[in-house]
Amino acid sequence: MADRLISLAAGTVLDISAADAVEVAAAAGFGGVGIWFDASTWTDEDTARVAARLDATGIAALDIEPVILGRDHDQGDALVDVAAELGARHVLLASGSAERGAVVERFAALCE
Repeated sequence: MADRLISLAAGTVLDISAADAVEVAAAAGFGGVGIWFDASTWTDEDTARVAARLDATGIAALDIEPVILGRDHDQGDALVDVAAELGARHVLLASGSAERGAVVERFAALCE
């Protein structure tokens, strides 16, 4: 069991910044942390702050969220770019009310 990564879920600490969530996860003894991403407010400085705290604490960015497909516009492209910069292992994605084919097509594009 010691090799399992236990992570603090992003949705449990929405009242603090993503960088602060890394600190909270480290202080609580988690090995990983989920990153909450909002393209309308996220900046390059946020990416730099989170990356610095991940490096300083040794905490892994387990996942980043959310991409919600089926809306007029999703933040998937920006989120995937930030996920890559932070080394996030997973992208969390949900499907809103949309035609199945459109969701599958967009999901495939994000995977590429």
